[in-house]
Amino acid sequence: MSKTLFNKNWKSGWKLLMAFAAILTMYIAIIIGMFDPADAEMMSRLAGLKFSKNLLAAFGFETIDPSLTGFIASYLYGFLMPGLPMVYTVIMGNKLVSSLVDRGVMAGILMGPVTRRRVALTQAVYLVVTLAVLILYVTVLGLLISAQRFPGLLNVPAFLRMNVGLLALHLALAGISFFFSCLFNQTGASLALGAGIPTVFLLLRMLLNSSPRLKLLRYGTIFSLYSAADIALGKPWLLPTAALCAIALVLFAGGVVVFDKKDLPL
Repeated sequence: MSKTLFNKNWKSGWKLLMAFAAILTMYIAIIIGMFDPADAEMMSRLAGLKFSKNLLAAFGFETIDPSLTGFIASYLYGFLMPGLPMVYTVIMGNKLVSSLVDRGVMAGILMGPVTRRRVALTQAVYLVVTLAVLILYVTVLGLLISAQRFPGLLNVPAFLRMNVGLLALHLALAGISFFFSCLFNQTGASLALGAGIPTVFLLLRMLLNSSPRLKLLRYGTIFSLYSAADIALGKPWLLPTAALCAIALVLFAGGVVVFDKKDLPL
């Protein structure tokens, strides 16, 4: 890994990371603050005044468990937490490799005493580290807000498991974006698949949520490997989480190998 390149990435990318942290802070504070221990169904009824039941289900806005943990799993981790950090992943995944090649910056980087493999590995590590920092931040924030607003009501172990699974999900999504960023030299092609595939996966998840009869869709999206609501209810989570981690490892390793072997317009 190149420490110089990693630090350069941090200097150019910390503002984007902070912007997403700020957006997530707003949503976490607002949604957790809306929980009413005496009426956990309030959000469903309020939302149902304007939207159909199927539409709410598509976004994961269903009260499966009336506890604070279940409320957070549905209204924060049903759609927002899988969806919003995914945008960061797509932007950063493209920016770290394909965009540098497309703009001719990669040629300057590779003129230094650093190999292609080392460059690709550094970019992969940076993406993984910043994602881990973002998920760690929202985990700590969720714990603090819950403890301050509703002391003793949050099932902390379940909440931590939800965030471990969430990190695994985003690492798998990051692997997709990173792989295609390494595969293509043009930003357009990189984004078409690096952003397009995760978006299709998310849309398939929404369709599956809105109509459980479409059971076959669960085989077409990696989002089926993560369900915060199931984790909140104590259902098995280690195997799906391990599968997401394996997907991430294969894609990141594949991206490094592809970038090391392909022809570059240098």
